[in-house]
Amino acid sequence: MRKQFLPLSFIIVLAFLTVCFGNAASDQAVETPSSMLSSDSVLHLIPEKTLGIIYCPNAIELDNKINTLFTDLSPQSGSPEILARMLASALGANFESLADFEAIGLDLDRDFAIFFTGLKPLQLSAVIHLKDTETVKQVIETKTGGSTPTTYKNAAYWSENGDGNSFAILDDILVFSQQRTDCENVIDTRNGTIQAITENPAYQSFLTDTFEGTDQLGVCFDIEGVIASLDGSLEEEWKSMIENLDNSPVSLAITPSLKNISEEQIAFIKQLVSFSTRLQIAGTDVQITPFLEFQKDSEFVNAVEEASDALTHLGELPNRAAMNAAFQGSSKLQTAMSTSWLDFTPKRIRDKQEKRDRLLEQVTDFYESLADRWTVSASFGDGTLANFLFIYDLKDEQGAKTYMDEVFLEKLNGISRFGLAKSLKLDKK
Repeated sequence: MRKQFLPLSFIIVLAFLTVCFGNAASDQAVETPSSMLSSDSVLHLIPEKTLGIIYCPNAIELDNKINTLFTDLSPQSGSPEILARMLASALGANFESLADFEAIGLDLDRDFAIFFTGLKPLQLSAVIHLKDTETVKQVIETKTGGSTPTTYKNAAYWSENGDGNSFAILDDILVFSQQRTDCENVIDTRNGTIQAITENPAYQSFLTDTFEGTDQLGVCFDIEGVIASLDGSLEEEWKSMIENLDNSPVSLAITPSLKNISEEQIAFIKQLVSFSTRLQIAGTDVQITPFLEFQKDSEFVNAVEEASDALTHLGELPNRAAMNAAFQGSSKLQTAMSTSWLDFTPKRIRDKQEKRDRLLEQVTDFYESLADRWTVSASFGDGTLANFLFIYDLKDEQGAKTYMDEVFLEKLNGISRFGLAKSLKLDKK
């Protein structure tokens, strides 16, 4: 069998990102998340052709988690009201807390979503549950200057200044959009003449993971849809976006990062179906889970499929992990990676050449007993340090066993005895 050695840059990409290419590379159909949704979820109203979405299963829960986090970390700073600011920005409202939104009749103890239908210029919409439709209706009529609602099919909506911000109340859900056509598309989605976002393949993995887990917030973008919506090439639009950034603090902060995106990285983006990330907060622990889904015929997936026969243990790693990676390389590479920490030890230790050479000899002997395939998984439990799982193929089982039994365990016992002796010495003081 021909050996396929993967370049270091490919290894770094695998090690840095949580990437699932199984769904993208498989011919099996992905199960739709529609059956997992409650019948009253706002997701049923979001059109399939949506470029991006911010989804929150429960705004009150998320707000409490965020405020608790900031209070624990900085008791004097007070509640940041981040979620309230996000909603206020999306709806063009002058509210400072979620209580202000609830006071006008919004129900934030259920799911809500902000979704994007255009990026140049930015066009966003929001769908939020209501607990007092009459109060919200009065707010809308005041906001739109008492304008007459526009009848559209079996519903109606209000618009500011003819074609400005639009509002609709569909059963117990408020629809807000910056374009009246988007408001009409939501009505069509409710009626079933347009499919919902749950039927868009770019969002199915993201929504399924969100429903199966306990995440409090998720963001997902349909990268293929975004690129298709651009007037020019991705490279041209990227350059134009950088040139047209304003002088706001946010723009000034992200400009250097945007300028550092290389042609190779843009080419990498073109291979994606979608990009998403999910947020989970528990006390002062914050877990952010990124996810990339690649096109079936992308260069990345083809490279993985070409090497899949050699990287046989990738499927045996945990499904939920901060990092899963599979490698193929020589014992020399394995030795170099595992002993790289020596370069960061104090000089007085590095200068002890005899002990250094002996250590390198032992490590080299161990890795020469291994085959050229290995996998690694990293995850975080209750602590801040990662838990690592390594799986190696063996070509000299006895040699590897001898090292583990006679060398590794001896060193481990030596460290334990040193720690105990040091502890006793400190106790005597």
